[in-house]
Amino acid sequence: MALQMPHPYATKSGSYYLNVKVPLALRALARGQRVSLPVAGEQYSVVVSDKVFLSLRTKEAKIARECFPLALAALNAFFESLGQPSQDLGRADARALAGEIYKQAVSDIDHDDAVADEVEAYRDAFAEATAHHLSEGASETIAELEAAIEMPGERALLAWGLKYGDPQISCAELLERYFGPMVDDLIAKYQMRVDAGTRAKLLNAAEQLGHDFLETAERRLKTFDYSDPVGEIGGAGLSITGFLTNRPETVTVIDLKILEFSAWTLNGAPCHVHHPAAKLQEVEIPLAPPPPMCPSRSGCRQPLWGAWRECPCDAGTDLTLSAVASSDGDLRQLSRDGAPECSVVTQIARATVCSGLSNMCGTMLGKQTLSPASSK
Repeated sequence: MALQMPHPYATKSGSYYLNVKVPLALRALARGQRVSLPVAGEQYSVVVSDKVFLSLRTKEAKIARECFPLALAALNAFFESLGQPSQDLGRADARALAGEIYKQAVSDIDHDDAVADEVEAYRDAFAEATAHHLSEGASETIAELEAAIEMPGERALLAWGLKYGDPQISCAELLERYFGPMVDDLIAKYQMRVDAGTRAKLLNAAEQLGHDFLETAERRLKTFDYSDPVGEIGGAGLSITGFLTNRPETVTVIDLKILEFSAWTLNGAPCHVHHPAAKLQEVEIPLAPPPPMCPSRSGCRQPLWGAWRECPCDAGTDLTLSAVASSDGDLRQLSRDGAPECSVVTQIARATVCSGLSNMCGTMLGKQTLSPASSK
């Protein structure tokens, strides 16, 4: 009787799978290891048992027949590698190999908005929880621990243990639980066999690159920070304000027929929302003044950018909004520890309110807009 060649396996639901038994001679070596196989241009890893069972991500027979040979060839290459001696990589080679994890993570943030949003949401949730526990008097270590406990999954707790040390779990176990799956996928991708020493080097290199990734991710997320002022001309029918999900510093919508509106928050963040019922030519949009300097008694003269922002040198003194705008949207009073009405916060607010729109309108009208002082 002729032996049947391996072929895609179809389930009752119509999905196609690679379903291949591991040769008896290799089962002891293969069982429990992870193999990475290509399917439709992507790499997918699976843990080997007595067989290898992997979805081909399709219900189309033609596509399954195209994907199956590539996945099977990679699986046979994995079987062949089981008989080879383990590789002993040096630290430089281990770091270079672990760099593949770093590059993929950075690429995901750069090119996948869903990943970037998830990372940013996770970061913000952890920072908010930490700030809450700090406000209740906890030390930084305990505040971060409480925040890590509140986060979903165990990754935040593992990261805390790696940062501060865990009396119950060794550093080696923390590294294995945090970076182990990533290293397994990396080894499987390149069909490598590594000894325990090389695996430890890869885990340590992955941790070091993890710190580099956090810094890189923070810089990337700042470039995606859509907090620039927003301006719209002609939004009486349906203004842009209701569609914004980010946290801009100001939102100004100009239209003769719009319902006048003014507010100082948007999406839970400080924001001057202003809908003047007027023609563009009738709206005076002064150029933004230069950023105010820090008035701290310590002599710090750093420029203060952004809305109601604290200078790092004066963390003990809050910039507070003591009064809000009247119905026509004019800023009435902002005070800082009893300072005069035109305080540092007032200057910041006024600069924030007019900066983006003045630049936009200057470009659209083909001329520079004038400040109140120069227009007289």
